Amino acid sequence: MKPSGHDAPTVHSGVLRLVNTPDRDVSNLVAAARAKLDTAVLVDTTVVAALFERSTWSIYDAVKAGTFPIEPIRVGRRISWRASDLRQLLGLGPAPAAALPGGAG
Repeated sequence: MKPSGHDAPTVHSGVLRLVNTPDRDVSNLVAAARAKLDTAVLVDTTVVAALFERSTWSIYDAVKAGTFPIEPIRVGRRISWRASDLRQLLGLGPAPAAALPGGAG
């Protein structure tokens, strides 16, 4: 049975998942990842991969090789990324104050 259309990407516990996209259009995934940058202080590698339209493994490989332009935060074996660093690298400016925890609005 062919899916009837696109479902919006979902963000759950810091993990970004794209659901029912038979043509693999990543624009919704990138938009959801950018929205996550507006509300999160730290994001996981799945969000970073979506922002750069790469696989998570290519991001891990770039970190291991020292070629990724932002240093991740390591906690044990897990790596996270500062949303503010990613926003700066992508030229998105600071997150809207109302979207941040404790922000106005």
